[in-house]
Amino acid sequence: MSVVIVILLHSFLPLKDHLVSIRFIYLAIPLLMVSAGGIAADFLNENRTVRRLKRLPTIAIAVFVLTSAGGFWGLLPGESEVYRQGILTKEPTLQAYRYLSQIPNVVGIYDMSQFWFQSGGYFHLHKNVPIYFDSNQPKSEDYVSHVMTREPLPSNVGFRLVKSFGSYRLYERNDRRFPYRKDLHYSPDMYQPGIDDRLPLSLLF
Repeated sequence: MSVVIVILLHSFLPLKDHLVSIRFIYLAIPLLMVSAGGIAADFLNENRTVRRLKRLPTIAIAVFVLTSAGGFWGLLPGESEVYRQGILTKEPTLQAYRYLSQIPNVVGIYDMSQFWFQSGGYFHLHKNVPIYFDSNQPKSEDYVSHVMTREPLPSNVGFRLVKSFGSYRLYERNDRRFPYRKDLHYSPDMYQPGIDDRLPLSLLF
């Protein structure tokens, strides 16, 4: 019952994620483990046949380890249908944002390659500069020093290709002395209809 209560309470909280979020389930994992341990202990104490199988714990641990190893290396049946990328695969868009965090002269970024919730964002950028997307396009090109896209940019737009990350292309402005302007109206908050217009700010922060 405690597990159900935890999951239900967190299920009612509105999220700004467009993807399925299961973070709140992590809170129920310790409760599930305690409950599973109690059930297993009662089962072993009441079942004499099982108690005689002294190798059962060893077998169970071996099966668990082999299954985990198979999942880690992508060897389980049907795993490729659920996970499109391997566990050791590096996400190209996150690599691009990490690269941007390590180079100088980043004034503003226009990410045309994806939705804002799919990007690395400030969590990987670590720079106090504007990040624009198609949902909040820059009012002027004077705010942007770097552009990320999946399609090649024309050569006459004033940007040159710096680096590619899989299907993502990162462009940098050619003119190193370009007179950038500061976007005084920029906000990193992404307005979400149905959430931001229904909950008061005191509940969100």
